[in-house]
Amino acid sequence: MSNNKVLVGGVLLILTGICFGALGAHGIKPLVSKDELESFKTGVDYQIYHGLSLLILFLLINQLKINLTWSIRIMFSGILLFSGSIYLLSLKVPLGITSWAAFLGPVTPIGGILLITSWALVLLRFYQHLKKGD
Repeated sequence: MSNNKVLVGGVLLILTGICFGALGAHGIKPLVSKDELESFKTGVDYQIYHGLSLLILFLLINQLKINLTWSIRIMFSGILLFSGSIYLLSLKVPLGITSWAAFLGPVTPIGGILLITSWALVLLRFYQHLKKGD
């Protein structure tokens, strides 16, 4: 994975997160329940946090010359599954996907586990890098 893909991916996550945030604040509010709207906002928050995190990781990768390829791949997968499933679950009624939305329930925690795993790998790589420098 090239470092430029990390930069572009982080910016795309932030850009689409802002768009989804606007959709949640204005477009879907009358169409979903309060709980669904809160869930949708959680998906937006995590997406934007991870987009910003990827921008920081991009800078660290270039500064420290550290390889975080797998951490970043897992992070992208995690945010896609975590936030993506939350978006679909929150919008299941307006989108008319109630018949198969139950399948999405387990997808959200899998995405969360991938996010946790990605950050554990980042921590491990930083630890290895710092230990090498001692």
